[in-house]
Formats: sequence, structure tokens, C-alpha cells
Amino acid sequence: QYDKAIANTQEAMKSGATSKDYELLYRVYAIKGDCGNALQNLDKSLGGRPADEKGLKLRNACYFKAKDDAKRVVVVQELVKRFPNKEYFTALTDLYRGQKVDDRAMLNIYRYGFEKDLLERDADYVAYADQALNAGGENEALKALEKGVAKKLIKTDDQNNRTVRLLNSTKTMA
Repeated sequence: QYDKAIANTQEAMKSGATSKDYELLYRVYAIKGDCGNALQNLDKSLGGRPADEKGLKLRNACYFKAKDDAKRVVVVQELVKRFPNKEYFTALTDLYRGQKVDDRAMLNIYRYGFEKDLLERDADYVAYADQALNAGGENEALKALEKGVAKKLIKTDDQNNRTVRLLNSTKTMA
């Protein structure tokens, strides 16, 4: 069924292709799981314009499938920049951690996520606080941990918990 749609569209395109034709092909190839052809037709459908959110998500999915983290980083950065949400931010921080991005860059990434309210896991708040402490920002670390507590992401009922100890020591330092 999909192969027939592809063949018919390609036949019709012989008399003149439009961006809508390429868009149809990219969507059909994406449904089939053929990322190479999907991305090729996505690029042709855009005609030099930036991809929309769906197009960027398709790129991300294809690069994930191909295990190409370098290209994924570029795409997910664009998603976070143009369509900021917690899912994209979490994917970006996970990619950066996997690539062992330097501490200063990670601190700035966490600052951006904190400012835009994109942090969604207790580990994000703790990692942000750790990065801030390493950079000498005790007040910044405390602010991050307290926001994590306020959002009920960081539990404070177990005094032996590493995060609670970090919170308490940060309060003392700040």
C-alpha cells in the first residue's frame, strides 16, 4: 500500500514536483521506517526553510535509530531552542552527559533549563546544584535544591539521603 503511494507520487512528480509532493513522500517513508529516504525528501520539501517541530522530531528519531548522537545533539538543541519543553530538555541533558560536556557548559545548560522551568527530575536539580557548587555558587545551588523540594521532586524525609545531606550542607555554606 505504501509502496504504491510512493510509486504513484514519484510518477506524478515527473511532470513537476512541488514541496507538497516531497512532504507526502517524506511522511510515507517515515511511516515505513525508511529514515534515509524520509530525511532526503524532508529536506527537499523544506526548500531551504528550517524544519518545523514534526520535521525536527523525525530527524531526531532517525538519528536515534542510527545511533548518531552527534547529529541528534544538533537537532535536539534546535528543538529546545525553538520549541522548549521538558521532554526535549531532558533528552538534551542526557545526550550531553553521554558526551561528557565540560562542567561550565553543563552549568549553563542547567541554568537555562532552570530559568525556563524545564527541569523535571530530581537528578536534574541535584546535578545543577552540584555544578553550581563546583563553580562556587552556593546560593545558586541552594536555590536549585529548594525549587526541587518545592516541586516535590526532591524528597526530604530521609535524613541519610545524599540529596538531603547536600541540601543541608548547602544551607550551611550559603
